[in-house]
Amino acid sequence: MEMEVPLEARMLYLERRQKDLSDCSAALLQKDFSVFERVGHQLRGNAEPFGFAPLADIGADLELAAKQKNLESASEAMAR
Repeated sequence: MEMEVPLEARMLYLERRQKDLSDCSAALLQKDFSVFERVGHQLRGNAEPFGFAPLADIGADLELAAKQKNLESASEAMAR
């Protein structure tokens, strides 16, 4: 049985993702792949339970880009 996440918790989740996007933007300039890997891993693991399955896919792509040290792929994932 799937549990319904309250709207307030979902909104807070999205606010936190705004910070992740900001962190990733800074990481892009610094070529800091550890940030992409951390954020991507977190998104991949926790977006779906909050009702944001497309973010889980983006997280997987971001994490893969970090492991491959591919700035272009990381940038494309962030744009999505």
